[in-house]
Amino acid sequence: MAYKNDLVLSPQKPTSVESERFWSSLKPDLAAGLKQGNEGRRYIACTIPTSGSAVTEFEATLSGNHKLQSRKARLFLFEDAIAISNGSKLVIGFNLPFIWVSHAGTDQQKMSHMERCFTLIFPEETVTVTCATLEGKTKLIWSIATAIKTSQKEDSGNPRVVDLHSIIKSTEVREKLRYNFVEKGHDLCGCIYTGPWYKGKPHGDKGDLENIKEGFHYRGRFSHGKFEGTGEFVFSQETKESSHPQPQEYRGDFENGKFNGYGDMRYYNGDVYEGWWKDGKKHGFGTYIEKGEKKSLYIGTWENDKRSGYGVLEDKTMFLRYMGMWNNDVHSGNGLVLTSVGTYCEAVFTNGSITEGGEGYIVSLSGNSFKGKIGPNLKLSGEGLLTIVNGTSKPVQLRGTFSGTWDAEIHCDKANIHNLFEQQRKDKENRVSTILVPVDQNIGVISVRASEKWRALIEHCRHQLGIHDGAATGVPYHSLRNWFFYKQQGMARPKSKSMSSDDRGGQSPSNHPENSMKITDDIGAVSSTNQLQTATNEAVESIFSDPSHPINLLLIKLTNNFCHSYSGIGASKFLLVHAIHEAKEIVQQLHAMLRFLFPTLRGDQTLLAPFGMARCDESQAGGINDWVDIESGYDLIHPYVFEKIYPTLWTLYVLHFDHQSSKYAKGLRVLGILTDLQLLKYLEADKKVIKDIEVHKRSSRYYELIYKSAHKLDGIKAMYTPREIIGCLKDVFVGIEEASGSEGLDDLFPLLVMTVVRAEFPRLGAYVLFLNDFAWEHSPKDVKEEYVLTTFESVYQHIYNEAERFPSETKTITHS
Repeated sequence: MAYKNDLVLSPQKPTSVESERFWSSLKPDLAAGLKQGNEGRRYIACTIPTSGSAVTEFEATLSGNHKLQSRKARLFLFEDAIAISNGSKLVIGFNLPFIWVSHAGTDQQKMSHMERCFTLIFPEETVTVTCATLEGKTKLIWSIATAIKTSQKEDSGNPRVVDLHSIIKSTEVREKLRYNFVEKGHDLCGCIYTGPWYKGKPHGDKGDLENIKEGFHYRGRFSHGKFEGTGEFVFSQETKESSHPQPQEYRGDFENGKFNGYGDMRYYNGDVYEGWWKDGKKHGFGTYIEKGEKKSLYIGTWENDKRSGYGVLEDKTMFLRYMGMWNNDVHSGNGLVLTSVGTYCEAVFTNGSITEGGEGYIVSLSGNSFKGKIGPNLKLSGEGLLTIVNGTSKPVQLRGTFSGTWDAEIHCDKANIHNLFEQQRKDKENRVSTILVPVDQNIGVISVRASEKWRALIEHCRHQLGIHDGAATGVPYHSLRNWFFYKQQGMARPKSKSMSSDDRGGQSPSNHPENSMKITDDIGAVSSTNQLQTATNEAVESIFSDPSHPINLLLIKLTNNFCHSYSGIGASKFLLVHAIHEAKEIVQQLHAMLRFLFPTLRGDQTLLAPFGMARCDESQAGGINDWVDIESGYDLIHPYVFEKIYPTLWTLYVLHFDHQSSKYAKGLRVLGILTDLQLLKYLEADKKVIKDIEVHKRSSRYYELIYKSAHKLDGIKAMYTPREIIGCLKDVFVGIEEASGSEGLDDLFPLLVMTVVRAEFPRLGAYVLFLNDFAWEHSPKDVKEEYVLTTFESVYQHIYNEAERFPSETKTITHS
């Protein structure tokens, strides 16, 4: 070996004589300690005493009670390990894969010394070494780095052409290593870690940390020794129900070692929570499924591990449903409750119960209702209006002071009969006569408005899109300009980040490098309105087909919440009003998000400030300030929304028409018994139609027209968007109108009735009401479509009335 400044470097394995000389120079206890783990094979690469000029000081920060005396300390660099002794005692010893080198010393050292310092980092402790010269420091660091790289079977390179910074950096990251933490007081004491490392700490993806004694196991991403990113954490926790710790499992996002972001927890008793977390507690929007004795489902907002804000609770054991505001884990604020017998109540709640003496509205399935002062447990407690429905006569209303409990015994003082009949007469004068069941105008007055629901989800999506205070503050997630750019270049559009980061509280998409291209005021690729329309449709379709796009994720969450809120054991006709408003709010919110990305979509312009307005060239626009307005964004959104919510929404329409359904179905049967000729005569169809069928029978063109139209009408059962359904009704209407040559509604009406009867079309009234609610939402009514819908409403009333005219279905044929 060559000696220089007490620094011993051995680039190659020493001879047996040199090895013998080295080991014999050590005290037996120290030599035995240095050989431990590699008996008979370990050879010295470098030894640095502090008595010479190579190393002047050792400063160590250890987990235990170890102290180093500078004059007695020595550092030994072997081909597979590093050891530090304090006199004749071995203090620290680690294999090279578990050793890292840091260029700077501690902050407490003087600047003049820091240039000559470096730090040895071990998994559980660190040692700072001060060298006499920069040259000595460089050589020593290079020796250690070379030994580390060699132990990893990597090319050690040429020390004369590599700078010190590169030497250190090349050894910072380690691949999969297994280590057992044993030092008491260390955060990971008792744990076994297997995975990637960075500067002495677990760091990177696919790490595995297990503590058998404490009963926890983590698999996932680490950052500087802590859980960070996405992972799975199985742990045991003491519970009130058991004297022994019970296993629980969390899968989701971590930050700074705690549950932060989006994740789901599976509890020992089978309960499941899926939603947002903050510092280890449920915080934000989340869903909690209770599978114990209570068997409940809660969907809503949380704060500090407690239900707070808007939420929906379905109690499957008590058959109750609550939809409203929460605070400190109990009902608090405006809300509604549905009882096990179907009673509906809107009220203001305090500490889990209806506020005593507060305004409320109660209605039973029978139609009896009360509007006025109420209290806990559906108690009537003051002035109000009681409506009593008798199946054979008109409703009676009493105004007065009431007491007692709903669905039990009610007492009334100073009551007077309200002039209900006069009010009904006025209402009848102010509206077109119809037998369609109107919605109860008292429902929805006290409960939470649709615009106040699910605010946490909406605000999160707005944040991801870079929308703050109604205006754009960043670059959108996707833009129409980006769409044209990638389409022109024939390139694949950049994919969004995974849901585990973006949707679960990760980096805002507005900061992604892929969105660095801002939208400009003019899109050169657009040469016509049709091209702009087509490109916008394609871009919107791509958003709703991207499983990780914020707007698509918002759609999924809002529609899932809708289905959970209005389906199941708590489904009730009284919820139809709320469902209609919430469905419209979902469409409106999604439209607002899309309009931020595509300002050319028609719609309400007050929700969001336009960002990067796009227009065609001036020759096609009306002027320099005339921006192109393309197809309504609501029509683009409807297919994606109604595909998910239509079954639930349609069920509520069916329940709303439940008492009329049997009569309408009876009317279909009454008319359906008749032959085609009998039915046309009974409906007083045009004589030429009757004569043509009498002569040609099934070969008649009217016969073929009616049955083809009936088949087309039957296709509505597979449709779910308002535009599809109203379009089908219009096609049937226009087809019969043109093919029959009917000159007026009197000639056309019998053919439409027969078409509905032969199609055995159920629940026509529910379809008419559904279309009245959604067909022209946020867009002007089409005169022809409105006329068609009014006509089919008349068809419904005609068939419905047949059940009233013929109590016995068999009398119909005799009458004909």
